Amino acid sequence: MRIYSMTRDNWIPGIPDSVTLPCSICGSKIDFDYLVDDETWKTLAGPHRTSAICLPCLDEMATARGIDISHHLHVIFFCGRGKTIRLCPTAEYLWERRT
Repeated sequence: MRIYSMTRDNWIPGIPDSVTLPCSICGSKIDFDYLVDDETWKTLAGPHRTSAICLPCLDEMATARGIDISHHLHVIFFCGRGKTIRLCPTAEYLWERRT
């Protein structure tokens, strides 16, 4: 058995970790992987820094701290069946819910 440690420096795009790692916050299957800057990850992930966190949970954590996560996302990967599709954020749309 070969064990290989993946880090941000040697991560191979296209390998979805959603195959084996559920979100450490909500437990759901991770369909969207992403990259954020190191400082944002340290600030938001806290004790979960070495775990997988789904994008919706990361967004909730950021919103609770008053951080607009859209400014910190570098790339988003959709983890499909047998493939990973790289999505590059180009615009953000902010809105407020009106009742």
